Amino acid sequence: MTGTILSQIVNYAFTPILSRIYTVEEMADLGLYLRISAFIVGIATARFEMTLPLPKNDTHSFLLYRLSVQISLYIMLLVGIIGSVYVFIRPFSWFNIWFLLLVISGSAFTVMINLGTNWSIRNNTFHLISRSRIINAFASNALKLGFGFLKFGSIGLLLGTVLGYIASSFQFLKEYLLNRTNYKKFYSKVKQRILILEYKQFPLVNLPHSLSDLGRDLLIASLIVFSFGKEVFGWYSYSVLMLNIPVALIGVAISQVFYNRAAKMVNEGHSVYSLVKKTILTLFLLSVIPFGVLHFFSEQLFMLVLGEKWKMAGTYAEIMVFYNLFNFLVSPMANLSLVLNRQKEFFVSALINSAGQVLILFIFPFLLGNNLEDFTAVLWILTIFQSFMMLVNAFLYLKYSKSERLK
Repeated sequence: MTGTILSQIVNYAFTPILSRIYTVEEMADLGLYLRISAFIVGIATARFEMTLPLPKNDTHSFLLYRLSVQISLYIMLLVGIIGSVYVFIRPFSWFNIWFLLLVISGSAFTVMINLGTNWSIRNNTFHLISRSRIINAFASNALKLGFGFLKFGSIGLLLGTVLGYIASSFQFLKEYLLNRTNYKKFYSKVKQRILILEYKQFPLVNLPHSLSDLGRDLLIASLIVFSFGKEVFGWYSYSVLMLNIPVALIGVAISQVFYNRAAKMVNEGHSVYSLVKKTILTLFLLSVIPFGVLHFFSEQLFMLVLGEKWKMAGTYAEIMVFYNLFNFLVSPMANLSLVLNRQKEFFVSALINSAGQVLILFIFPFLLGNNLEDFTAVLWILTIFQSFMMLVNAFLYLKYSKSERLK
């Protein structure tokens, strides 16, 4: 948690400067890039990276680590081919070429970070995760700042982001290569096939679940840009970023420790109901005051911290704060479905959630209109639906954690 908090403090310390150097449209390009890259990263390992903390045997875990790296190499090659075809059938644009290269390279190094993070969770080497995040925060923001003063525009934002990923992935890459040598004598295709069958739920159920969430975010971005324009998406994207501060500062760190502890408890035959209940209650007590302040004063805070041009982002934040409160309470339990082997049930919930959000942004702009006031109304409808689905998920986490143990 300390490393995560320090890295996010660095990120948000740079935010008031970056928000004044770059335009709303340039920030919108970054938002689109992050969603595309996240979608590719979600596919890249077929979700086998999430299995690393689960096996009792370290050798088996590293076989899954190696498998994840192999799958990701093929996926990156496929993305490169499809992206190249798309870029070259469109009118020539250096921006599109740079965008494709940065998407592929950024996604590849993010995969290594995710794999290294889950391996560190398994081995309780949380200091490596902290170090990686701190390096990423300093490198990425310093480079974005420099590129901004050099007037690199959107490419400066994207390039700074990717170089930050590269810098923070080195220690995980080094550790992987070292472990690959140490575990080489244990490599077995037969064992790897057995592990693939044992954890087949991850590519068959958890992967579609993950892609429904990531695909939803990408579709939402595309629909907002199509219906309301890139500037509106820039405000929306930045308000989402700011509202995710509590999740980034506290939720992510808690989720990693929660996953480790829940996996151990279930492997030992214990119910995790008390852990889930305590985590939700603790997060609720931590969140009441900050989210209350955000609901009443987001517009003024955004203008003060980010600048006058981000006033509308503050307006959107005041609306979305309710959903973000519920998301903050539930997000640390995101991997509980894996521990309890309840991927199917939560996949159905995720599909309903994703389909509902996409339909709202597809249908209501036609019914209400596509100006700024109309987007505010659509955002209210979207927030109410999202909040309801988060409450449903909280109920499911409590229900299954109370009644289920891993067989």
